Amino acid sequence: MSSVLINYEQQSFYIGGTEEKLFSTKVYVKENSKETTITLDKDLFTEYRNNMIINIRQDIDQLSYKNNLVRDSNTLNFTFYITNVDGKSEPNKQTRQFQNIIICPLEDTEHDIGIELNRPDNKDDPLIRVHENEDIHMSLNIWGMNAEQYIFWAVLDSKQVNIDGNSYIEVEIDRNMSANAQITIDNNMPVGIYELELFCIPSPNMESVDIPKKIISAKRYTVEVR
Repeated sequence: MSSVLINYEQQSFYIGGTEEKLFSTKVYVKENSKETTITLDKDLFTEYRNNMIINIRQDIDQLSYKNNLVRDSNTLNFTFYITNVDGKSEPNKQTRQFQNIIICPLEDTEHDIGIELNRPDNKDDPLIRVHENEDIHMSLNIWGMNAEQYIFWAVLDSKQVNIDGNSYIEVEIDRNMSANAQITIDNNMPVGIYELELFCIPSPNMESVDIPKKIISAKRYTVEVR
């Protein structure tokens, strides 16, 4: 399942030579590889320097609560930077912070950067059951020795969903500190079974012209909307 984010917000695209706009599409690979062309409207690249992420979720027929092996997300994320000479040099700033976050000293100094998404009840159960239009409440742990800024976004079956009312969240934490945030993930999905994934880019504003930005993810959860 493929989807595209521009400046951390999901956008529609064309695939192949079709005129139908898609927010995501399934890609079937029968051989060792497959080449697919996607086209995006130029007007989507509103800034001078734009971040584009192509997200490819593998094992779409596997559910985390049935197959524990897919909980460690093997979703592929490819980061590109697109320059629009007519774009804005200074993007519009908007507050996108977590509503409920606690900062504390970092205890584990053996790991560089990490995120951990847990149920509020701390149960080690990958299946979350909610009703239609009932939001998903989770606990997020963040830590890092060499990063101060983080950007987070979440998806349900490759569809971006809001976190605390925002399409993505920006967090700033001093080095060698950790944080815990109680977050609310919007659920506007119809009755069905979905895979919840949360992604993070540490140090998003640090220049990295030659090296693609590192994208990390938390463990996947299966969400049953009843």
